[in-house]
Amino acid sequence: MHRYILACVFLMAAASSGASEAGDPMTPVRQFFDTMNKGNLDFAMKTCSSNVAITDEFFPFFWQGPTACQDWFGALVAFSKKNNLTVEGVTLGEAVESTVEGDHAYLTVPAAFAFKVGATHQVEQGAKFTAALTRQADGWVVTAWTWTKPASPQASERPPRASFRKSHCLKNDFE
Repeated sequence: MHRYILACVFLMAAASSGASEAGDPMTPVRQFFDTMNKGNLDFAMKTCSSNVAITDEFFPFFWQGPTACQDWFGALVAFSKKNNLTVEGVTLGEAVESTVEGDHAYLTVPAAFAFKVGATHQVEQGAKFTAALTRQADGWVVTAWTWTKPASPQASERPPRASFRKSHCLKNDFE
């Protein structure tokens, strides 16, 4: 379980990582994942900014503000214990979306999350790490991130949601 906690904290640090010296906004994200996969928890905790916003797949699902990283980590520990999880590591792909406009950037990166439930090895293929970054004087920092797990096989069996038609927006529809 300690490995799971360490590997997952990468998300927390990436969201508020210390400024990256490189010009590529992907640099702090890769640095964080690489560091967390090596088990450097201290780096992750020190890199949280006071304005970070985090969305993840476990309760309470959203954290923001000066204690967001610590609160997220506490929730991760509780989730791991409750579900008997141990993380083996996270592997990032190449960014499938990378938009930079001035001092702001947006990234979407495919990710694979290897873990154990009890003694059973599993890999969550097809997850996505999405981040918004801001360039500061000393480099890029991640100011918000979201981890999105892949759709479950059952999701494709669900009926499609009704489409939203323009007529629903007419004034008479709301009276």
